[in-house]
Amino acid sequence: MKISTNIAVGLLLAIFPLISAGADELGDRRRFFLETQHALEYEDFARLEKMHMKSLDTKERFPSGVWKMVSFRDGLERIFSGENTNQYWNDQERRAVTWRTQFPKSAIAQVFLARVYLQRSYALRGDRSSNAVPANEWLKINQYTEKAYKTLMEGGPAARSTPIWYLTMLEVLNHKDVNSRELPQIINEALEKFPSFQALYFDIAELRLPRNGGSYEAVEKFAQEAVVRNKSGEGWAIYARIYWYLTQVEFGNSLFSKSRVNWASMRDGFDAMLKQYPDIWNLNAYGYFSCLAKDRTNLIKLLRQIGTQVNFQLWGGDRGQYVYKLCSEYAKGHDAAIKEIP
Repeated sequence: MKISTNIAVGLLLAIFPLISAGADELGDRRRFFLETQHALEYEDFARLEKMHMKSLDTKERFPSGVWKMVSFRDGLERIFSGENTNQYWNDQERRAVTWRTQFPKSAIAQVFLARVYLQRSYALRGDRSSNAVPANEWLKINQYTEKAYKTLMEGGPAARSTPIWYLTMLEVLNHKDVNSRELPQIINEALEKFPSFQALYFDIAELRLPRNGGSYEAVEKFAQEAVVRNKSGEGWAIYARIYWYLTQVEFGNSLFSKSRVNWASMRDGFDAMLKQYPDIWNLNAYGYFSCLAKDRTNLIKLLRQIGTQVNFQLWGGDRGQYVYKLCSEYAKGHDAAIKEIP
């Protein structure tokens, strides 16, 4: 399973030209993403090193409060086009080795080389289920997964100075062995070292889902534990962010009927988030979740605050305009409207 942290960012970038509310958020993400992508394509490794170091500062966030490091990671991964020829992968390995040679002490250069091997293992498997992959092909897939693991480990303690090392290692261990004994240790180490890096919580929460051998109860337990870890940081906001992310990769509009999320906790999370980051991006998301939770009082208040600054993408993705219309009808007292949300 490839952990899908970058799904939301990718979707947002794809619809950038179509929406206006929250344009500052999207514009900032897009510019940072493209700057990373272009620096990698033109092998401006000095620029990448500078961007990475700056992104490690916890103050480097977008208006919504999301770390810029996430867009940096996604910009690096954009180089992987889905092509699967020996020449293509040899070119990517050469690029990664050149980066590491120019900056031998670089944590992110070491991680990028591991990323090349991991992405090659994904490309070899494609979209096939485990049972559909012949045994001889698994040997090659596992070979590249193991190369990714060894490359990460070869970086030593210095390579663990970036949270992207941990995001990559989580993927590698899950891909290598879902029951890996190392996984709990890596998770704990990651959260101890980077307790405010949201993407770690997203990936770990995704690993707790039933499709990865967990349960909805395990997800909720982890979300509650995340709040404790973030007492001096985001507090309850991290709880809201975790379920916001899981809505995009797992639950969709069925968050409150399928998961074990607690709306009172999530509402407190959005209130805390808006105190720190009073951005229209977050306000739209809060309105959407208030609607799904059938919290009419909160929804009415938020719709007034949002006014004309509606971002339909944050009201349920591709069908957000329709969902927003139904939520507006529900706010006016039409109870049947909410039952029509797809």
